[in-house]
Amino acid sequence: MKRLLYKKQFKDRNKIIDTFECDTCDYAYSEISLGPQQNKNVVAICFNLGKPTGEEIANLDNTRRNIRDAIENENWTVGKLITVDLITTRIAKSDIKGMTFNNLVGINNLENILDAIKCADYIILAWGNIYDDIFKDYKVKVQFKHYLDKIYDEIESRTDNVYVFGLNKSALPLHPARISEKRLIKFKLNQLLFI
Repeated sequence: MKRLLYKKQFKDRNKIIDTFECDTCDYAYSEISLGPQQNKNVVAICFNLGKPTGEEIANLDNTRRNIRDAIENENWTVGKLITVDLITTRIAKSDIKGMTFNNLVGINNLENILDAIKCADYIILAWGNIYDDIFKDYKVKVQFKHYLDKIYDEIESRTDNVYVFGLNKSALPLHPARISEKRLIKFKLNQLLFI
């Protein structure tokens, strides 16, 4: 998939870092350079809710900072952190009611996620507890289950390099924005709760 990315700068560890992202498209994608090993990638599959801050050079968000710190703690020699999101819509949770499945996930987002998984050397599942907030509409919940099944199918062939920060009470991968321990745990897909 050809990506239309723009450069965005963030403050992190008292320096400015560049990211390349597209959160205005119908897919959610972000790249951060981590080092010289440009041929090795970590793909983190997260969940995307919350409005952008609008600051010219904001602090790097907790999600990507905590993922980056965990990668460093694992001593992985990788060049790039690619973050993709299950949901492309960047709105407050309170504004979701009545949105259709396609409005939430975007038309090309599944292809974007599957492409990212295919190029991943390591995969981090990190979407948190998503169901209560969004899927009160049964039709949207069923469509989302089919969407996740396609993602799981792609991940299944790569289970040796799949990680989580842990599982929450609902047996879903912890979201990295609110974790205190920046350690990754090797993960088998059959541990995951299927909706």
